[in-house]
Amino acid sequence: MKKLLATLTVLAAMAGPSAVADALLWDNYPGGAEALDATDNISSERDTQVGPSLAIDDVVLPDNQYLITRFEWVGVRAPGFNYVAADLLIYDTSLNPIATLSNLDYTATPVLPDPNPRPDRETYEGSIDLLGIGQAFNAPADEFFIGVRLVGDSSGVESRNFTVISSRGDVVRGGSEAYFIGPIFGSFDFTPAGDAFGSPIDRLELAFRVFGERVPEPASFALLALGGLALLRRR
Repeated sequence: MKKLLATLTVLAAMAGPSAVADALLWDNYPGGAEALDATDNISSERDTQVGPSLAIDDVVLPDNQYLITRFEWVGVRAPGFNYVAADLLIYDTSLNPIATLSNLDYTATPVLPDPNPRPDRETYEGSIDLLGIGQAFNAPADEFFIGVRLVGDSSGVESRNFTVISSRGDVVRGGSEAYFIGPIFGSFDFTPAGDAFGSPIDRLELAFRVFGERVPEPASFALLALGGLALLRRR
């Protein structure tokens, strides 16, 4: 029995989510990092004094058997503004909320040379190491929506905003363009981002990437267990 348990433990460790590959699961960057936020002077999280708002876009995976371990995005922010954290928000395809991960540690690396240089903003690439901060999560479905917003601290008051839109065009990655909600901008319900920031013929996308690893289905563990039993019987 001890040999059996040891064998099953080893097999489970080989198949389970402990050996995180951190593979790129979904790439919503528009042709790499060339077409970034503000390409068309569309605002992003330059400051957080715009009131609660959010932009989300869809992730499409082969199925939902994935652990999401890292999230990256490209945005624009105001130099010198105090951004203290980031929120990650997950919605289903009916745009109903599934989960909100709040006040997460994140890193921001300036994109140099800045593709849209202006003294009042900088283009950067943000990253949230979900696994490293203990916030990795299982994909809720094979398609879901995700968005990120920065948390600002101005005069000791916490406020939140949105990260929008990386590019215009007819190409939609996944099943949908981005959606936006922001009462201060007149969008009281989720609205196609092209309608909110451009015109109905515009297709606006977020620039983001999702990383993670394949998680075996329970049936896979059962097959591994049977394999372990067969191995012991042969011995």
